[in-house]
Amino acid sequence: MNIRQAAAEDAYGIAHAHLEAWHQAYKNIIDEQTLAQMKLDHRIKMWEESLRNPQPDKPIYVAQDTDGSIVGFASGGPSRKPDSKCQGELYAIYLLKDFHGNKTGTRLFHHIAADLHGKGMNSLLAWVLIKNPSLAFYKKLGGAEFERGTYAIGGQVLENVAMGWPDIRDLLERLKDN
Repeated sequence: MNIRQAAAEDAYGIAHAHLEAWHQAYKNIIDEQTLAQMKLDHRIKMWEESLRNPQPDKPIYVAQDTDGSIVGFASGGPSRKPDSKCQGELYAIYLLKDFHGNKTGTRLFHHIAADLHGKGMNSLLAWVLIKNPSLAFYKKLGGAEFERGTYAIGGQVLENVAMGWPDIRDLLERLKDN
C-alpha cells in the first residue's frame, strides 16, 4: 500500500473511493434515498476542482493499492470553525471496507496529522457521526470528545461529535505506534 499526496489525475480514483466508502460507512445511518442521490460525476467534478487548485494549507493524501487503484484518501487543514478549540482539522478520511483493519487508515491519518503539524498546527480534531462505527478508531487513538453538534444531510439531522487531540504530538506518537 502506497500513501502519497494526491495529484490532479487522482480525481476519478478519489471520487470513486469517496462515493463507495460513503455507501459502505453510512448504509444504515443515512437514509437510502439520500445515498442513492449521490452521483459519481458530481464527486469527480468536486475533486477535479479541488485538485486543480490545491491549497498548501489543506493537504490531501491517497492510499494506492499495489495495482495502482486508489482505495482511500484523507484531507485536512485549518479548523473550519473560528471558535474551535483546535487549530487543525481532519476534514475527511475514507477507506474502502476491504482495506479496513490493515493500518491503511492509520497511515493516512498520520500523513495528515504530520503535514498539519509541519504547518504549525499544534492541535487537531475530527468531526464524526455518533452512529459511525469508525468512532472507535478515533477513541483508540486517544481522541477525546471536545463538543457535540449536528450534521444535516438530505432530510435528516444527525448527531456528531468532535474528537480532538489538544497536543498533536501525542496523536503522532500514537499513530506511529499503531
